[in-house]
Parts: sequence; structure tokens; C-alpha cells
Amino acid sequence: RCHVKIEVRDFGCGMDQGTLEKAPTPFFSGKPAGRQRGMGIAYAVRIVELNKGRFSMKSRVNEETLVSIWLPTQAGRE
Repeated sequence: RCHVKIEVRDFGCGMDQGTLEKAPTPFFSGKPAGRQRGMGIAYAVRIVELNKGRFSMKSRVNEETLVSIWLPTQAGRE
């Protein structure tokens, strides 16, 4: 299968395992109450899945977060 891989690496504060597992959940936010509720990752995962792709996140606290997206090319859909 042919695919395109997109990776985004963030050298911020990273996430612990519990936060990483909850991150794709709609309305989950690691921010204090009263702040905007997160939908970005949930939307991104859903869009990737609807297009027969894969979405993966890895993170290390105080180091980095790596988001990987694989999307099939036209040749991969045939």
C-alpha cells in the first residue's frame, strides 16, 4: 500500500501516559476548568480515520510529543 506520512514534533512540556490516552477524547482538556475544551485532536483522529488513515501520538513528559498521520494515496485506494 502507498501512503503519505506526516509527522509533527512539539518540543513542549509533553504528556504523561494518562493524559496521552485521554487526549483524543472529545472535550478532554489538560487545562484548568473554565478554559476552552479540546476538540482538535478528536476531530483530527476522526478525519484521518474517515479517510482510511492512521493516527498515532507518542509523548515524553518534559521532552516532546510526536504526532504521526498516515494517509493512503490514490494508488493505495485502488
